[in-house]
Formats: sequence, structure tokens, C-alpha cells
Amino acid sequence: MSIYEAIIKEISENINYPYYSAERRIDVILSLFIEDIFKHEKIIGKTSRLVKLAPELPLSNKNNRQSDCVDFVFVEIDNATQEPLNIFFVEIKTDTKSYNRKQLEEYLAIKWQDVVMGVINNIENTKLGYRSKYITLLNRMIELKIVSRTGGKIEYDVNKESSRQDKRKQYEDLKESLEYIKEQEERKQKVIYLGPKLAKDQEVCRVKYIYYSQLESLKCAKNEEWKKLYEILKKCT
Repeated sequence: MSIYEAIIKEISENINYPYYSAERRIDVILSLFIEDIFKHEKIIGKTSRLVKLAPELPLSNKNNRQSDCVDFVFVEIDNATQEPLNIFFVEIKTDTKSYNRKQLEEYLAIKWQDVVMGVINNIENTKLGYRSKYITLLNRMIELKIVSRTGGKIEYDVNKESSRQDKRKQYEDLKESLEYIKEQEERKQKVIYLGPKLAKDQEVCRVKYIYYSQLESLKCAKNEEWKKLYEILKKCT
């Protein structure tokens, strides 16, 4: 038995028990098939590809310093121009009770500029040793051309101790050096829910629900691995 088969077997058994959080075990495996799922559902075409921006993308709350996180954010890239076409917030659900209307409204309402500024603010407010993770996230956004920055990727040492005044100047310079792509501001993110079928279909602009029952016929390069995962997804209700 391969390690993949052992993990699938363990999740498949554990999902039958109460309080087992299957979403956090399945999401890392399911994320490997997101591009195949998007093509199967004709969300992206043959002339583009899907690239992962980040898992658990923080959406900062303006009222406090806490963040809600999107399970995964993917970017559709045009193969010919290498330019970003669409941003997708992807939420993975393993039971119908975890669909959250308030969460959906927040995902649709937030502006991309606020997402980026939230990441920059987290660089300022988070602990010293953790700032490099937010810099990695911001550099990934720059790499995928979701935002542009004068001078390209950020290279200065965010872990270096400095005076409060110098530190403030660093972050103000960082904010001023970011240029937001106008087309991206007009192209609002789309929300994709992957999960078990709801009793009543929801129709909301910029939102698509993909139910696991729709994916039984999915064919992909990792077909055998997908079949094993799908046996788990069928149990999600």
C-alpha cells in the first residue's frame, strides 16, 4: 500500500466519526485536482491554465486585527500573454452545514486592493519572525502580476530589527511602491464552492457551486488517485 493509499484509507475510515474535521485533511489532496475540476466544469478553457496563489489567504477585518481566510485562491493565466484573467476564491466543504451565507457575502464584497493592503498591514503588525511569510505571499502576487510593484519583488530584510521610525518608513515606502492594475480592480474575484449538494440550488452572480456528485466522470492525468479520493467525497453529505 502506497502512502497516498494509506492516507486515503485513514480519512475514509475517520470521516464516519463525529467531530472529525475532514475538510482540513481533504483540502490539500483535493487542491491537486482543482485545475482538472475547473476544466471539467468549463470554468476555464483550453487556452488558459490555473495557478495557485496561496492557501488560507487572509482577508483582514477592518474592525480588528483578526483575519478570516479563504481556503485557496487560484489565478487563471492566459497561456499566450501570461497575463492574469480571473481570480477564484475556492472554498472546500465536506458537509452542507458548513456553507455560510455571511462568508459568501464577505468574499463577494471585498475589493482586491483591500486584500493586498491587508497583507501589507499584517507585515507591519505581525511578530518579527512571521513577517517573511507575508512577504512570500506578497511576492507571489507580484510574480503572478496580480499587483505590480516598482522595483519588482521585495528583497529587503523584514526580519532586521530597526527603530520604530525606520520601521514605519519601510512600510510606507512599500505601500507607495505598489501599483494596482486597473483591469484587475474592475475584474472582481469569483467564488467557487466545492462540496456536497445543497437541498436547494443557489444562484448568485460570480458564484458557482460544484457538487461532488458532478465529478464522478472526471478524467485526468492522475486518474487512479482521483478515483480513490472520489470514494471519500461520495461520503460527504
